[in-house]
Amino acid sequence: MKPIGSSEPAPLSVSICDGRHGAWRGLVLILLLAALSGIGHAQAEPGVLAAHGRFEADQSVQQIADRRIGFLPIALDAPLALSAAEGGRHWLRIAPHGESGHWLASGAPAVLTVERVPLQWLRLHWQEAGRWQSQTLVAFGPLAAPAGQASTAHGAADSESAAGPDAPGAVDPYPKPGDPVPDSPPLSAPQNPPPDETGARDGGSDDSVALRFAFDLPVTGGQPVFLEVATLADVSLTPRILAGSEFEREDRRAALRLVAIFTVLVVLAVNAGLLALALRAPSFFRLMLFIVALIALLAALDGLLYRVPVLALFGGTGALGVIALAHGVAAALFCVLRDNLAARTGPTWLGRVVIALPWLFAALAGVALAMPDRLTWLVHRGSVTIWIISGLLALVAATLAARRGPSVARLLLPVWLGLIGIGIARVAWGIGLLPSAAWVVDGFQVAVTASVFLLSIAQTSRVAAFRREHEQVRQVKAQADASLQLEQARRRFSDALALALRASPHGELEWVAFRRLLEALKTQIPQQGAAVVAFGYHELDLMLTEPLAKKPEYAKLLADRLGSLRSLARARTPVQLAIAADGEGVYSAGTYAVAPLPVAKPGWGVVLIEREPGQDFRPEELDAVAEFARVTCIAADEAGASVELKRRAELDPLTGTLNRRALEARLTEAMASAGQRREPLSLLFLDLDHFKQVNDRYGHHVGDDCLCRLVEVVRREVGIEHVFGRYGGEEFVVFLPDVPADRARAIAERIRIAIAQERIEVADPSLRLTVSIGVAARLNDESEPKHLIERADKALYMAKNAGRDRVCVAPGSSFVGRSDAATDHP
Repeated sequence: MKPIGSSEPAPLSVSICDGRHGAWRGLVLILLLAALSGIGHAQAEPGVLAAHGRFEADQSVQQIADRRIGFLPIALDAPLALSAAEGGRHWLRIAPHGESGHWLASGAPAVLTVERVPLQWLRLHWQEAGRWQSQTLVAFGPLAAPAGQASTAHGAADSESAAGPDAPGAVDPYPKPGDPVPDSPPLSAPQNPPPDETGARDGGSDDSVALRFAFDLPVTGGQPVFLEVATLADVSLTPRILAGSEFEREDRRAALRLVAIFTVLVVLAVNAGLLALALRAPSFFRLMLFIVALIALLAALDGLLYRVPVLALFGGTGALGVIALAHGVAAALFCVLRDNLAARTGPTWLGRVVIALPWLFAALAGVALAMPDRLTWLVHRGSVTIWIISGLLALVAATLAARRGPSVARLLLPVWLGLIGIGIARVAWGIGLLPSAAWVVDGFQVAVTASVFLLSIAQTSRVAAFRREHEQVRQVKAQADASLQLEQARRRFSDALALALRASPHGELEWVAFRRLLEALKTQIPQQGAAVVAFGYHELDLMLTEPLAKKPEYAKLLADRLGSLRSLARARTPVQLAIAADGEGVYSAGTYAVAPLPVAKPGWGVVLIEREPGQDFRPEELDAVAEFARVTCIAADEAGASVELKRRAELDPLTGTLNRRALEARLTEAMASAGQRREPLSLLFLDLDHFKQVNDRYGHHVGDDCLCRLVEVVRREVGIEHVFGRYGGEEFVVFLPDVPADRARAIAERIRIAIAQERIEVADPSLRLTVSIGVAARLNDESEPKHLIERADKALYMAKNAGRDRVCVAPGSSFVGRSDAATDHP
């Protein structure tokens, strides 16, 4: 049998950094990214004139250039909101600085840049040698030029003959919405182009990161250039003219920022995935999905997604694909939000909204991918509305969770405010609701990365809490296993003890119970010795030891520590004691477990378990000793009560002798035993003479006294080895195992004489008791007690009829000299 609590499950070991030091390093990295990102733009070049107009798609560039109305002045380096233009085009007319024809006052080469937003395409038109030249950039293809166009560092160009678009061989440079951008013949370099800075810059070179659309502006001799924009969604553009060197510096800073941002995000995604696998925690898996979806969205917004050969096919979904990606990011984000806030969002309706939002955005992503291109503007506007409303609801939920939740919810509140707030700001800027600001345009990625980093740190910090919870669960499981093991051992012990007590004599119940207790504890609790001491238990004083040789030691220990042990027994709580050796060398020093026995006052008792000094008892071991002691006392009490109840059920309440049912049961057993051993068995049937007249004359209380006096005389004459009981009324039965008829007759005669000599103190001094007795002995062929009782009863009536106060032996009884006639003795 395995000792209680001897084995425990091995603890789960997970080596994970808690992220506290990494959080500070990460914050420093984010601040460095913000510093290196060059947030803030060069100011617009003074003197450059710009105007904007929206015209039908069938207008040629020459027709647009000839217009004198329809253009409204705009300021460069300021946001320009462009609505969805199905069937139309947005045109920007940009004129160079002064009469010098230079785009910059310094005369340096210039670059026209526009943020990368989910529009269809842009085309720059300028006039050279009387002919209109074109350069095209697409937003959702593999970089600058569509299939068939030149893919050089300066992009590709479209040309149109002076005769116009209808001339033979001419190419229509104005595709309709949804049509692919047409192929065009190669373009010769513009007049006096700067080295490596002519043409479209959007990814044409290997080292370009394509954070924005960019065109090298040709020297046009003061003539304006026209920027044609085709979009199916509402977008916001901020056209800017930069010096080539300034653009290159911004491009390099953007490259550094992108590398750092995507590196951080990839590391965070991998970390979340490893935590999800190590801890089997779905919350970290959802965090990983959110970061992966965010990486895909940022790559699509920056145009990097379309550089990957396989993922470039995603460009065929256009702006709807970007919207679907944004919905996917929102779905994953609200899954993470739900993990952290759903249980503490306050109002029930808000909690249900937070739980439902991931499913809503997942469905919207599928709807966006299924919509036709012509409905892009509708999907975009509806999505923007849903994003803003959902973001505001999430902010309310985060605020309520911070107010009502634990400290970690308050720490996460700035993260949620920053993450959702910057997302709403980016959406609002994208549709022109916010003015252009560096922190929205270029700082968006840095802010999102910082928020995701802090969110990951907050999630990772939950690992420590998770490990604490896991340790608590492990301890609870170990305690439950120990309790289960203790319960199983207790049940086995209780069942075995009950069987042993049922088979034990009445006077040995306590000794058997405590001996079994010591044997059970020896297998359950490692020990050097044990003892049970009880005073006044079932009116007995006991001391049992295991092994028996230690009884003198425990007797001396009990004599020395009697008072303290009695106090501990009354405390009803198991304790551990360190006891020093006695001065006489009878017992040595040791560590003792002392468990009280549930003995009713004024009695008391304890169980002592001994170990070497310094070998402490675990709490579960002390509890096991106390539990086994409690079970033992309960079983002994129940066994004693059962014996007492059975004894009382067999006794006559007035005389204390066996009642008729008990007599018949005992007689049946005695008859069977006598038949097997071929031994004699005799039975005496007694009846108090004139008992009815005694009751009628002196009252029932005197009659009861007469019956009790008769019982005293019979017990004195027959002794305790013979069975005696009240058969009914004033009739009593005595059966005498291994006693032949002649000896039974002699015993009956002694009883008759003794009773005749008794006097009952009543008012009438003439009251004297007499008894008539019938004697019968078991015949050789008799096995049923009723036949023996019937013959003794007939002998009794013969004594009554013969004048009472006499003994008669039933005819035919075994071991009788004259078996054919009754013998009476007056």
